[in-house]
Amino acid sequence: MIHKIIGGKTKQKQRNIKNSIIYLLREKKPEEQEFIKILSGSKDQLLNFNKTIINKNLKSPYVAGVLSFEEENTEETKKYKIISEFEEMIFAGIPEEYRPPVLWVEHRDKGRLELNYLTFNAINTGRSFPVFLDKTDRRLFNDFSEIINYQNGFTSPFDDFSDVQKKRMTEPAGNTLPKAKKELIALLNNRLCSLINSKKINNKNELIQYLKEVEGFKINRISKNTVSIITSIDETPIRLKGDIYQDGRDYNDYFQEKKLRPERSQAVIDEKLNQHQESYKKGLEARTARNKKVYIDPILNRLKQNLINKNQDITVGVTIPEERKNDNKKQFTPSPVTTAFNTIERIRKQQQEIDVKQQFICREYEKTRSRIDNITTEISITDGRFRFFGDYFDRFGKFFDETMRSIKEFFTIEKRPEEKQQPKPEAKKPEKSEVKGRFKYR
Repeated sequence: MIHKIIGGKTKQKQRNIKNSIIYLLREKKPEEQEFIKILSGSKDQLLNFNKTIINKNLKSPYVAGVLSFEEENTEETKKYKIISEFEEMIFAGIPEEYRPPVLWVEHRDKGRLELNYLTFNAINTGRSFPVFLDKTDRRLFNDFSEIINYQNGFTSPFDDFSDVQKKRMTEPAGNTLPKAKKELIALLNNRLCSLINSKKINNKNELIQYLKEVEGFKINRISKNTVSIITSIDETPIRLKGDIYQDGRDYNDYFQEKKLRPERSQAVIDEKLNQHQESYKKGLEARTARNKKVYIDPILNRLKQNLINKNQDITVGVTIPEERKNDNKKQFTPSPVTTAFNTIERIRKQQQEIDVKQQFICREYEKTRSRIDNITTEISITDGRFRFFGDYFDRFGKFFDETMRSIKEFFTIEKRPEEKQQPKPEAKKPEKSEVKGRFKYR
């Protein structure tokens, strides 16, 4: 297991925590979400905390890291134990009430275990708190990783692999590839390993020539550690990974007797644990003292000073009674304590009177508001009635006006002046010679 920083890097100007959340939770790749698992924390906690510090305009507001294992998986109890111990290390000296939230997400899409974490470079007061500084914290984090490795039997990148076959000859296809491509890569890797074992392919150059001439693949790219090919399935390149695709790899090494991992005797384990635990203890103590001095002590001192100021405001002086000369009786002047108590009592009574008046005002206000509501309701009802009768009378008025206008027009027609009657000309009798119709008159 090894610790790496994968997000929130200052040089790359990674300041938006939402991008890291999307990556860790595979929100844009739902087909990969079956290979992830949230172990601790939540997205809402991060976003809510981010709102409280966004106005601080921190140079590097968050950090994302990973505890990367070579093993495919381990027990759940070990995972949570590692998570708890890791948080105690990064927040050493910081009480829990001042710690920012942490999101832990398990990834297994690469065929091995990854414990990814996402948190803030700030405590909940808003002050900047760098979780990891490479120059000062690398050794502490490496000591932590090595202790976990030797205690649980995990492989370590610092082990001696001089006589160990560390990497596999070929890596399996990624889980996100289509099924057809997975089967094609698996069969291709099997054929290549068979040819290497039969010593028909001896190096990377011969392997590339075989892929082009025999398998008929188009070589898209050749890099230091991989070979990318294009198949007949589609034009999307497929990256082939594994030890056989490494530059300079001599395939004859595979025929030498190798071990899967370095053998660790109990003496070696004890020696390594003592060495790393001693270094880790010193580093953790230094980190605890630094965090307490720089981040917590100022908070406690500020709270202490506020408490002292409050106590000073309450403290009052006491005067000694003065004895007047030429008087048999002692004359006492009121002490500041008595004056203060009298003032407090007077203010208390005034406050009580104000409270009584305030309660009376509130009751009257409630009564008035209730009356206003009732009046408003009645007005709305009355207004509705007025509108109804108003419409009715308007229609009746229009009807009445039209009726009266018709009657008036009927009875008030202007009389025309009588025209003088002129004698009608007498009708001429038809002459006998005139013929009307079929008869003749004489």
